[in-house]
Amino acid sequence: MPLLCATSQLQSSALRPIGPHREQKAKCYPFSVAFCQVKYRDNEGIVHQVDVQADSLFEAVAAAVHVFRKSDWCGHPPGPGCEFSVKLLPETPAQTYTVTLTQVQDFARYGTVKGPKGIIKRSKLRELLGIPD
Repeated sequence: MPLLCATSQLQSSALRPIGPHREQKAKCYPFSVAFCQVKYRDNEGIVHQVDVQADSLFEAVAAAVHVFRKSDWCGHPPGPGCEFSVKLLPETPAQTYTVTLTQVQDFARYGTVKGPKGIIKRSKLRELLGIPD
């Protein structure tokens, strides 16, 4: 079963210190291929939203970034510090995750993966984000 990897939930920011010199560790949440609603707020305060199909949180963000960058409607495409809100559809109760583009890019560049499936998924993230191999 695919994994959903997140470092924070419910509108908390990315890696927050939870004690002296400690950071919250990434958590993995399994889910099958799902529709996800991905949103971000640009530097003018406009909220952009797209629905994508993905099997991980990072893939959902990468697919959304790809759509936002290719769209003529998006005046300010997401940058490295951009924070995304990802909601799994149709979940009851609704689960919303928050992740930054930097986290997704770092995983696509330097993340550790297991086996050929993991290599293919990371390669797909790089392609969607426009990161050369």
